Amino acid sequence: MTGLVAVLNPAAARTAARFGPRVPIIGGQLVMAAGLAGLCLAPAHAPALLIAALMIPVGVGGSFTVPPITAMLMESIPADRAGTASGALNTSRQVGGSLGVAAFGAVAAAQASFLHGLHISYLTAAVLLTITAAASATLPRVTR
Repeated sequence: MTGLVAVLNPAAARTAARFGPRVPIIGGQLVMAAGLAGLCLAPAHAPALLIAALMIPVGVGGSFTVPPITAMLMESIPADRAGTASGALNTSRQVGGSLGVAAFGAVAAAQASFLHGLHISYLTAAVLLTITAAASATLPRVTR
């Protein structure tokens, strides 16, 4: 997943330049949700290669979602506040990621089996991504 970010970030930038930032943001979130839903359907004794393949949509979706969001933020603030905005965004991403790991980990740990808890966490994340994809449709259109 991490390797996909480096490879796909330029494609995300080209997609956002061509169609506006909403297309890769919404599409990326829906691709991530689909990948997480696929992981929910994986059998308990699935081979590691299958799990790795099911993680690819999650990485692809993130690669198309995060750069346009970052660009929208940076383009919406005055240049003299770019450092503060960038720092606030990165801090928010790190804190959000940490809280997400803690919350989903707590859900997984509270279940009778780890796999059941993992499926609940994946499904919850997929639903939340679908909701945020719908909310992303309200982002302002970029005027050129």
